[in-house]
Amino acid sequence: TPLTLAALKGHNECVRILLEEGEDADEYGYFGMTPVMSACFEGHVDVLDTLLDMGADPD
Repeated sequence: TPLTLAALKGHNECVRILLEEGEDADEYGYFGMTPVMSACFEGHVDVLDTLLDMGADPD
């Protein structure tokens, strides 16, 4: 999904905008990962914080 790819690449502002526009924060996308998993995998702590602050499931 666009959100998963933005999280994977560390594009925090894109992540925020996509979530504000209604993207599903918990949808599985590329490689079977959620946006939270993608942000963690690449070490994007700022993206992870944004996802969690905007309601993504940490599990």
